[in-house]
Amino acid sequence: MSSEDLDEWVRRHWRMHGVEIWGSGLNHGPQRRLGWKSIRARWGWTVRQSKALSRYVCAHGPPASDVRVEVSGDDDARSVTTRSREVRTLDDLLDVAEVDRRTWRVARWRANVWHQASKADDGRVVVTPLHQVRADLERKVIDQVEPLGAWHEPMPRDLSAPTSSCAVIVPDSQHGYRWSSDKTHLDPLHDRRALDVATQVIARLRPEVIVLLGDMLDLGPWSTKYPRPVALRDTTTPALRELHWQLAQWRAASPGSRIVYVEGNHEARIARALTEKLDEASVTMAVGAEAPLGSVPHLLALAELGVEYVGPYGAGWWLWDAVKVVHGTKLRLSSTLADSTSHIVMGHIHRVARLGRTIDTASGRRSITGICAGCMCRTDGAVPGYPGAPDWQQGIGLAWRDGDEVHLEAREIRSGALVYDGVTLRGADQVDAIAEATGYRAMRPG
Repeated sequence: MSSEDLDEWVRRHWRMHGVEIWGSGLNHGPQRRLGWKSIRARWGWTVRQSKALSRYVCAHGPPASDVRVEVSGDDDARSVTTRSREVRTLDDLLDVAEVDRRTWRVARWRANVWHQASKADDGRVVVTPLHQVRADLERKVIDQVEPLGAWHEPMPRDLSAPTSSCAVIVPDSQHGYRWSSDKTHLDPLHDRRALDVATQVIARLRPEVIVLLGDMLDLGPWSTKYPRPVALRDTTTPALRELHWQLAQWRAASPGSRIVYVEGNHEARIARALTEKLDEASVTMAVGAEAPLGSVPHLLALAELGVEYVGPYGAGWWLWDAVKVVHGTKLRLSSTLADSTSHIVMGHIHRVARLGRTIDTASGRRSITGICAGCMCRTDGAVPGYPGAPDWQQGIGLAWRDGDEVHLEAREIRSGALVYDGVTLRGADQVDAIAEATGYRAMRPG
C-alpha cells in the first residue's frame, strides 16, 4: 500500500471507527485511545495500518459524526462548508465531507470563528466558540501516471556523416498543452513534426554543439502577468515529461554533442512565481542535489541527459568565443544586431531572419551576422496570448566554423519539412511513441 493509499485508508477508517477506538470501554476512559496492538487484535489490520490509525485518532480525536456539511456546485467545481464547534481546519473539513483528494484540488479556503453566548441552568453565561470552514474545490483533470522511469528509448536515426565544426540551434518550442473542451485530450502547443525535423538534422550532422534558444517550455499556468485559462491547468507535468523525452532523443541522435539550454522568459516564469508567492521554494535544494527543487534543471532532470543550463533569463552564452547566443528581449533582430559587435543568435521573436552588418574594429573592418532561427511551436494561434494566427515561422539555425570564420544560417521549416543539401527531411508526429513513453494516453487524438 502506497503512502497516499494509506492516508486515504486511515481517513476512511477514522470516520468509521474513530469514536469506538477513542472510547471503546476496553480498560480505557472516554478521553483515552486504544493502543495500536489493541486495534490490531480487535480488527485484524496490519501493524502499519494499526499504528497509522492509532496516531491519526490520537491527533484528531473522535470524528464529528453530527457535523452538517453543505455541498453546492457540479461535477467540475464544488463548495463544501461546515458550521460547528469540532471542525476547525481544512483537513477536518475535507475528512468530514469525505472529499477524495485524488479527484479534487482545493482552489481556495477560509476559516472563520465567532463566539456565541448562552445562559446555563445555574445562571452563568457560557461563551462557546463556533467555527465555519469553507473550501472551493476543482476537479483534477490530470491523468494518473506512473513515476518517471527509464522510458526514453531513442528513435532509430541515421548517424552518418559526423561533423566536428558545426552547431545546430533549436529555437522556441514552448512545450505545453491545452485540454480539449471535454477534458479528454491534451492538444500540444509545440509542433512535433518540426521537432522531429530537428532530430533528423542532428542525427545527420552530429554537431559539436546543440544550442536550445530558450522558451522550450510555455508554462502558461505559471504566469503572474497574464491570465491563466482553465484549459491550461494540469499541463505542466506532461509538458516536462515530453520535453525530457525530446531532449533524450537529441542526446541519443548525437551522443557526443555538447547540449546547452539557454533560459528564456517562459522558463523564468517558475522562478518569478515562486519568488513572488513562496520565495523559500525558489532556493530550497534536496540533499546532494545540484539545482533547487523548483528550478528548470531539476524539473527536467537535465543532469541525467548531460544538458548544461544557462541562466538567469537575459544571460548570454558564447559559442566558440565568437557568437553570442541570447534568448532575446527585443522584438527586432535589427535592433539587437545594431547594439552588437559580434555575431549573434537570438530567439524570442519566432521569425526566421538573417541580417548582416559591417563594423570598424581596431584590426580593420569586419562583417558580423545575426540570425533568428524562428520557432518550433505551432504558428496557427494555438499558443496562448496571441489572437489569431501570428506572424511566425518555424525554422532551425546552423552555425559553421571554418578556422577563424563563422558562418550562420537560418533554415525555414514549412509544413513539417526542411530541404537540406537537396534532400527533403519530413518530420513525423511521434505522438504514439511519446504517449507510450510518458504514460499520457490523453496525448493521443480521439
